[in-house]
Amino acid sequence: MRQQSKVRNEKSIQLGSLLRGARKNKGASLKKIAETEFLVSSAYLSYVENGYCLPGDVLCHEFARVYSLSYDVLIKMVKEARSARNLVC
Repeated sequence: MRQQSKVRNEKSIQLGSLLRGARKNKGASLKKIAETEFLVSSAYLSYVENGYCLPGDVLCHEFARVYSLSYDVLIKMVKEARSARNLVC
């Protein structure tokens, strides 16, 4: 069971790392991105970046637009993490 938990966390952590890297490449803080782009709290974005929470479709569209990422890749990663963790946030 412990090994399965590690796999579950790994998928959402990979997604969070991708988003964190994209934000840092843009040179923006979590607070700035949250307030000016997504209109969500920086705490929520922190949860997403740390793998505790998975973004929904609308937020994935915003991540793709603002960070110049592929929406299809983001959605695929979210679906993999969601099926591995059975987590919807």
